[in-house]
Amino acid sequence: MKKSILLIQPENQKINSFRRKQFNNFVQITMPYLAGFIDEAKYKITLVEPM
Repeated sequence: MKKSILLIQPENQKINSFRRKQFNNFVQITMPYLAGFIDEAKYKITLVEPM
């Protein structure tokens, strides 16, 4: 039986607008990118993106 991993990618308008104004606005690592590093043979991965 595989263990489960639940990844939730939060979206927040206030945070997004604040980050756009920063001088050092680095690209954030996204949950789908992180999920790509998880061994699917060992884990069941679920990615949730709030509407």
